Amino acid sequence: MVEMKAYAVLEGFENTGSIIFARHAVTARRMGADRYADGDFSLVSCCRAKWADQYAETGIVPASDMVWNGWNFECHYCGARICADYRAFKSWTPDYVIGYGEGAVFCHKGCQTAHEHEAAFDERLKVRTVAHYAQRLANRFPGITPKPIGSGFHGSHVYIDGGRIKQVIIEFDWPGQKIGPAAFRWDRNVSGTHGVTCCFGDKEAFEAFAAASKEPAHA
Repeated sequence: MVEMKAYAVLEGFENTGSIIFARHAVTARRMGADRYADGDFSLVSCCRAKWADQYAETGIVPASDMVWNGWNFECHYCGARICADYRAFKSWTPDYVIGYGEGAVFCHKGCQTAHEHEAAFDERLKVRTVAHYAQRLANRFPGITPKPIGSGFHGSHVYIDGGRIKQVIIEFDWPGQKIGPAAFRWDRNVSGTHGVTCCFGDKEAFEAFAAASKEPAHA
């Protein structure tokens, strides 16, 4: 049985890529083309990376080892370009790098810790913001059921950038809906986006519900 081998696969224009494990170079190159070049085989290069063979069983390559072997990354927190000759401070070496080739990479522990603190703050702010607006909507529209923070395009959302709330979307189920939930939306510094909307097919039913709640609405 042919063992899995490590290959460095790179897209030629933006020089993005990763270590891909495969039994043959052509397979690794095809996988890289699908991942980084919309399937265009001619746009990627592929060469052996024997130093990474030791990670073939898990397929997970530490970013620190990749930096030692010539790869570059951008710190997920401070944005610094991480390369073998990068010096965050005098004693820095690529061993300080935290993360893996296919995930968030940090130039050292301090940036990882700061990112985790910032992310935790953002999550707490999202929960408080959804609770605040959900209560206001419940006061305006008695009988609704606000949805919790969701994923993708479903559920309520709060978008935060640099510690500031940029957008709030609160979805809620309401008595009489047939097609889908209604939603309240607020955008910072964007006029014309504040208010409550609903599915077009529920427009008349929601307008009647809103009128009964003494709250104007639009679809």
